[in-house]
Amino acid sequence: MHIKTIDLCGFKSYKEASIAEPFSPGINVVVGANGAGKSNFFHGIRFVLNDAFTNMRAEERQQLLHEGAGHAVPQAYVEVVFDNTDGRFPVDRDEVRLRRTIGRNKDEYHLDRRHINKNEVSNLLESAGFSRANPYYIVQQGKIMAMSTMRDSERLELLKEIGGTRVYEERRRDSLKLMHDTESRRSQIEELLVSIDDKLTELDADRKELAEYQDLDRERRALEFALSDRELVNVRKQLEEAEAEGRRVREAAERARAAASGGAGDAGTAEALDLELQQASVERDAAQIALDKSKARHSMLTSKMAAAEADVADLELKVSRGAASAEQAQRRLQGPLAEQIRIAEERLAQTRRELDNTQAALAATKTQLDGAEARQQELLRKQGGQKQFSSQADRDKFLRSEIASLQAVIGDEERRQAEAAEKEQEMQAKLVELGKAKERQSQAASASEATVLQIEGSLAQLRGARDAASNRRKEAWRAEQDAAESMARLLEEQRKRRQVLDSAIPRDVSRGLHALAQGVASQPALQGRVHGRLVDLIDCPPQLDLAVEVTAGNQLFHVVVDSADVALRCTELLQRAKAGRVTFMPLDTLHPTAANIPTEFGSDVVPLARKVRHDPKFEKAVSQVFGRTALCRTMDVAIQAARGNDVDCVTIDGDQVSKRGAMTGGFHEGRVLRLEALRALKKVDLELAAAQSARAAAAEEAARGEGQVAAASDALMQAEAHRTRQKRVSQEARAELQRLSAEEAALEAQLTGSERHAAMRAHTLEHSRAKLSGYQGQLGTPLSSSLSPQEQAELRAMPGRISNLKEELKKARAAEAAAQTQVASARSTLEDRLLPQQAELQAIVEGQGEEGGGATHDARLALAELQRQITDVIGPELQAAATAVANAEAALERASQRASTLATDKEAATEAAARGMAAAADEAAALERLALQRATLTSKAENLTRRIRDLGTLPAEAFEAHKHKKVKELSAALSKVAARVAKHFGGVNRRALDQHASFTAQRTDLAARKQELDVAAHKIQELISTLDARKDEAIERTFKGVAKHFREVFADLVPGGRGELVMQKRHPTTGMAEGEEEGDDIQAGARDGKGALDKYSGVKVRVAFTRGGETASLRQLSGGQKTLVALALIFAIQRCDPAPFYLFDEIDAALDPQYRTTVARMLRKQANDQRNPAQFIITTFHPQIVGEADMVYGVAHSHRVSRVYAIQRHDALQFVQGGAEDQAGPESMKDVPHVQGDAEAVGDQEDEEMPDA
Repeated sequence: MHIKTIDLCGFKSYKEASIAEPFSPGINVVVGANGAGKSNFFHGIRFVLNDAFTNMRAEERQQLLHEGAGHAVPQAYVEVVFDNTDGRFPVDRDEVRLRRTIGRNKDEYHLDRRHINKNEVSNLLESAGFSRANPYYIVQQGKIMAMSTMRDSERLELLKEIGGTRVYEERRRDSLKLMHDTESRRSQIEELLVSIDDKLTELDADRKELAEYQDLDRERRALEFALSDRELVNVRKQLEEAEAEGRRVREAAERARAAASGGAGDAGTAEALDLELQQASVERDAAQIALDKSKARHSMLTSKMAAAEADVADLELKVSRGAASAEQAQRRLQGPLAEQIRIAEERLAQTRRELDNTQAALAATKTQLDGAEARQQELLRKQGGQKQFSSQADRDKFLRSEIASLQAVIGDEERRQAEAAEKEQEMQAKLVELGKAKERQSQAASASEATVLQIEGSLAQLRGARDAASNRRKEAWRAEQDAAESMARLLEEQRKRRQVLDSAIPRDVSRGLHALAQGVASQPALQGRVHGRLVDLIDCPPQLDLAVEVTAGNQLFHVVVDSADVALRCTELLQRAKAGRVTFMPLDTLHPTAANIPTEFGSDVVPLARKVRHDPKFEKAVSQVFGRTALCRTMDVAIQAARGNDVDCVTIDGDQVSKRGAMTGGFHEGRVLRLEALRALKKVDLELAAAQSARAAAAEEAARGEGQVAAASDALMQAEAHRTRQKRVSQEARAELQRLSAEEAALEAQLTGSERHAAMRAHTLEHSRAKLSGYQGQLGTPLSSSLSPQEQAELRAMPGRISNLKEELKKARAAEAAAQTQVASARSTLEDRLLPQQAELQAIVEGQGEEGGGATHDARLALAELQRQITDVIGPELQAAATAVANAEAALERASQRASTLATDKEAATEAAARGMAAAADEAAALERLALQRATLTSKAENLTRRIRDLGTLPAEAFEAHKHKKVKELSAALSKVAARVAKHFGGVNRRALDQHASFTAQRTDLAARKQELDVAAHKIQELISTLDARKDEAIERTFKGVAKHFREVFADLVPGGRGELVMQKRHPTTGMAEGEEEGDDIQAGARDGKGALDKYSGVKVRVAFTRGGETASLRQLSGGQKTLVALALIFAIQRCDPAPFYLFDEIDAALDPQYRTTVARMLRKQANDQRNPAQFIITTFHPQIVGEADMVYGVAHSHRVSRVYAIQRHDALQFVQGGAEDQAGPESMKDVPHVQGDAEAVGDQEDEEMPDA
């Protein structure tokens, strides 16, 4: 047996039906990128085999459904097709299909498209060789790691599970529990035996006392019999007298009832008036509620009007104050502040002129000083030139060097002067641009402010539209609330009316009718064929209600249906529901016979069916009930018409005369007329339907008003948002204007500084040129060490002149600093104090300021809006509320007057009816007293008879001994006997004989049961010993098989290596494994009920990877070696308990390369084994197993959807070898075509795999 195909649809990442090509019976390898869906493919197989995903909740099942793009997948299924040619499945087919389907609310299996349950699936798989105790035919990625890190005790538990010892352990636990129960019952029985023996000893003394008591008791019973018999004779005599008196009173009562019939009409009138009074009271209460609501609304609107008027007064005061603030700001702008700004501007201009003059004087003084110092140096050089230079040539050489240096300095200064001039031109141009930008910002601010004013004009209209829509919505809400209250009142009235009607219907019929209505509503095929109760299909004048009811009786509630088949189906519905009883009238089986209605009485006798209004299609049903009855004017006419005409007659008062001569009728006190109750119920139903329609219309109008309010509010919000944006634009423009002004002032100051620096550079350049001219004048002149007298005088005067110029320069610099301070002070006064005050006052005047202007503008807008609301909204609503209060008061007055009138009429009708029935009531009371007396005597006679019967059987001499004694003598004798019994036998055990016999029988039974329990305890102990022996045999047998296969498998996987499993036995005294140190990982075995330890403590693995090498335990091995040992143990377990196929998920992931080849060969050997060939389905990322594969499949993932394709082996090898070189695992399967030649590449997208449930 092996898997042929797998079909996944809607499961995890497999959205559409994905049918893998037929699998090979040998080795099948599945490759694919990480996240492509390989694990989901394996999960699908485990999902069908019930290996995982068991007992899932709805949320867990939902997680297994595909969740990609597009429509959600409502359900998913996985179908596995098995090849059953070897007949491992106990099914007479060569191919078996097992499908599991899940949805959010379902989880079911199908075997060859036949539904089966989970237990049947488990039994089917076990019959094919899938053992629950050995789950290693599916090896997941983490199971090998868990196997490699198992402790010795866990490995022993694994062998126990494989060997099936769990069954022995469970049976042993059950036997121990049974043994404990047996011992407990034995102890209880022994205690009971001791107790019973003590009780039997006590009962021996009680039996003697009981014999004496029984003699006295017979005497007591004989005396009681004599007294009771005498009293019973007297009671029977009184009963005969009461019967005679009752006959006399009944005759008088008949006469009184005839006299009371005249009051029946008054009683009926009182009942009708009572119903009308109840309705009037309800209307009066409703009017009172409406009045209270109207007054509450009028009070609320009055308070709202008062609050609005107070707000108007506050806003008017605020507007007047804002206007005063704006006027005061205007006066300040045109008065003192303007004069202060003018004075500050003049002072700033004057200080700037003074600064320019001081700077010019400073430059001139510095120029003179520099010229004097240069002239002094020139004269000094000329005076010491002969000492300084040895020849004219040396001097000229020095002069040429100085001239070159000065020329370079002059060139640099001229270049810097040109750059400064260019920069000044740029600043001038920027000043022009700033001026234009200021103009644009000013225009933008003005435009935004104009837009704000325009928007504020439209806001009033939008608010008006919103308020109008809100008022309409409020009116609709009120109408809806009124309709809801009417509905609540009518529903209560409907409940009462239906309760009255149900009280007049037999309970089982009422239950049946309700159940039938529910059943027909759930059966569309019956709708239209079940017409309902007969009473719902007919109508008659109100004065004929009593005649119709007494004629039809409970037939009014028979259900009319089309045919007998419909009646049968309805009966089946009722039987399934087990609810009540209903009688059906099939129209196709009704064949009413026409009655012989006499015509000689004229209009005094007419067919009753003619007075019953109905649909012609129900003619048969109406004729069936009323067709054989004639309606007569009086009782006398009815008696004459019924006599000899074979027709039943009824009068308007409900008196009936049968065609056989029987007459029924009389006074109907307190009778509920079902037709009248039904008519009242229909009226309430119509009013309720009207109220529901009104509520629906009001709700629709409210919803429409809600939409209008929302639309108006949205428009208002958009306008206010637009106004806010425009205000923000205006504010941003004003802020930008201030920033540009500040930038302009800073640029002007920078330009002024640049001009000052330019003047200084010009002075320096002039000095350098003068010096250059002096050097050029000395060049070529004769070298002379003497000065002319004029030059000598000039040289002598130079120090004084230079000193004076330096003093002047110092004064000029001080004057410049003072002038700069005055300029800064004047500018600060103007720009930091006066101009901001001017801007603030201007904003107040224009309505944009913080205090006064903006607030006044907003207050003015709020005032206009509030005045509009008072005029258009609150005022009309207040007027309407006042009108509603007046109307409600008038309605309440009318309802109160009507209720008062009806109460007076009812009282009068009640009194009239009471007088008419007084006589009948008196006779009824007399009859009731006689009935009570008769009932009392009858009960007394029955009690005496019962007392005599309870005395039991007495001997004949007991009757004769007391026959002639008087009652007093009998009572005295009875008292004496009773006193003796009470004195000497008050605590006698009257059941001593019965109890002694009962306890003796119980002791015999308990002794037998104790003997049975002793035998059972011995058998249970023998069973426990047998189970212990069988468990040890199963463990040893399983261990030998697994150890043998482990040696063989390890030798195949590791050529030259050897491996063995060592069973560790537990020391009988210490409980530790023999041959192990205390530090070894050994856990105490499970103890039985007597404290005995398990025989074995663990299974140790010892392996050697080289020929002749020492064996090592698992803890001494590397990770790859541990993985190989775990695989060897898994293969050994599989050989010990083979399965038809195996699922391996990346078992070679942690193996060393040399061992992957041996594992692949091992798989090939197992697949081709002659005795137990096996099928393998494996996922891998390495080429060794791919090279041994019979079929290779690729898993692709695109757009969150996985698909499985069969691919060529060389393509798979190319994919996994590429992944091995990358060392990061395969990340894609691009350019790997599948066998079918589909243009889509396998694994064209690296989406993540869907998570497990």
